[in-house]
Amino acid sequence: MLSLATVRERWTGFAGSFVALCLGVALLSVGALLLTSARPQVPDRYAGAAVLVHSPAVSQADAMFTENRPWSPETTRSLVDRLGAIAGVAAVVTDRSFYAQPVVDGQAVGDPRVAARQGHGWSSAALAPYRLRSGRAPQRADEVVLDHRLGLRPGTPVTLLTATGPAGYVVSGTLDGAGVYLTDAAAAALAPGVRALGLLTGAADVGSVEAAARAVVGTAGSVVSGAGRAALEPKSDARGRWIASQVITATAGLAAFVSIFVVASTFAFSVLQRRRLFALLRLVGASARQVRRVVLGEGLIVGTAGAAAGVLLGAGIAPAVGALLVKVGLEPPTFAVRITALPLAGAFGLGLVVALAGVWSAARRAAAARPVDALRAATVEQRPMTRPRWVFGTLFLIAGLALSVVTATADAREMINLAGVAAMALIVAMSLLAPVTIPPLVRLLTWPLAGASRAATGLLVREGALVAVRRIASTAAPVLVAVGFVVLITGFTLTSLQAYSAGRATALHAGAMLVPDGTPGLSDAAASAAPGVSLLPTTLYLGGDVTLRGSGVSPPALAAGRGRLDVVAGSLTTLPPDAIAVSAGTAARLGWRPGSTASLTFADGRTADLRVVAVLTDASAPVPALL
Repeated sequence: MLSLATVRERWTGFAGSFVALCLGVALLSVGALLLTSARPQVPDRYAGAAVLVHSPAVSQADAMFTENRPWSPETTRSLVDRLGAIAGVAAVVTDRSFYAQPVVDGQAVGDPRVAARQGHGWSSAALAPYRLRSGRAPQRADEVVLDHRLGLRPGTPVTLLTATGPAGYVVSGTLDGAGVYLTDAAAAALAPGVRALGLLTGAADVGSVEAAARAVVGTAGSVVSGAGRAALEPKSDARGRWIASQVITATAGLAAFVSIFVVASTFAFSVLQRRRLFALLRLVGASARQVRRVVLGEGLIVGTAGAAAGVLLGAGIAPAVGALLVKVGLEPPTFAVRITALPLAGAFGLGLVVALAGVWSAARRAAAARPVDALRAATVEQRPMTRPRWVFGTLFLIAGLALSVVTATADAREMINLAGVAAMALIVAMSLLAPVTIPPLVRLLTWPLAGASRAATGLLVREGALVAVRRIASTAAPVLVAVGFVVLITGFTLTSLQAYSAGRATALHAGAMLVPDGTPGLSDAAASAAPGVSLLPTTLYLGGDVTLRGSGVSPPALAAGRGRLDVVAGSLTTLPPDAIAVSAGTAARLGWRPGSTASLTFADGRTADLRVVAVLTDASAPVPALL
């Protein structure tokens, strides 16, 4: 009864803990729901294919999420023939993806991220399976089947943007699914490289077909079925999801950290206010264990109520946060938040742990109240700084200052991360050392009150702050931590965006730039029609799972930029079609030098032997390989 009475009496004093815990658990709930909903999903357009075969994956150590190595046309034909001979396989569908974007009312329609891969051959529609809503399948090279939601009827002319440029087509039919579908021959011309094959099995046993397909494919690719088909998720979606998971995890960690600080400070403040009450309880016979149980019981009640409210709040706002992540490009357009019990239960349990962790120190301090304290009308803090606060505060301060010095001399790629860690250490140090820093700040900010015309209210505030340093620190520390971390994350994000943008801008030596508007890139026609020079980025595949970023450069572009390319070995007077120039770092990593032969596979799946003619400095080379 004593515990319940104490809780009822002091309930209004825990509003800060309740609000902080509620918001913290809400952020944890949102993060947990987003992370569980962000697991790779089987793309809709593969939902009807029981077994899929994809080309060999490459190393993702550089976090660039490079697409799989494509098969050459010859390898594709061989695989199709051998897989088609498997018992139970009704058809083998060659799946091709390429850039295709319709133009409606003079505007390119659709999300550029989706448009970059929404073009397919007509046979790929069977993998979903999608069905015609009106019209017929494309039969000529200038015919196209589009999503019925675009509102275009069969027979309507439409302009289609592809990598080669805009071209006129005629709508032959509309589909009950997303995508742009040309004839298989037209798709093969736009995407000669193949990365996926779909096996339509009908009523055949999927397991036996999958096992037979693995025997046929061998090391030329991988065979997946069921949930494993999520491996064919577009790499751009996987990259956005990975970035989003980093942001969500950091935010959830911040929420838990700040919640612990706020809950601990609020309960510490409450214990200081009721120190005489706890001393009275000790005076009438209450044991230290009973007093500790009172405070822990209060923390359990506040934690349960705050965590429950936070879970409900988090479940309510998670869909809106998910939509925001899609809007800013951190999640694919198909992403949707799924409300499930497990992540919410985990957030609720973690909220209780956070509350009890925050109240544990306050409970120990309450149990340490001495009966003699009940006889004192007032108390003055004699020791606002405890030994652990001195030790850990000093350690974090030294670590933060040391990291700040290291940051000033670090490499540009490491500077942002080091600055973030240094700022975190300094924020924690300042919160722990708040009882030391508060008195000088109070004297500095209230020095006008020391004059003869000082007001009574201001004087009482000033002197009360100086004699109750621990109480003021308990109030100021959570505010300091919360504001500091919000500023840290906001500044970190903005600084990173500005740094990356500045890095990309300074790498381009041009007075004016032609950039895409509403499309994922510039077509060959747009780049050729504009004055000036351009680079054509590509991915080069070496042996095993090694990849190399490359760029095609025209003779005029090479002539214009030769003065900025520092050659350390070989010669770059010309760059023939069968030659390649590489950066010094690439040459050292791969053991290349002028005269070496590089066997490279291109995006169309074909392999060619190129001769290394020059090695460039890393600072002057725009990409690791120039073609």
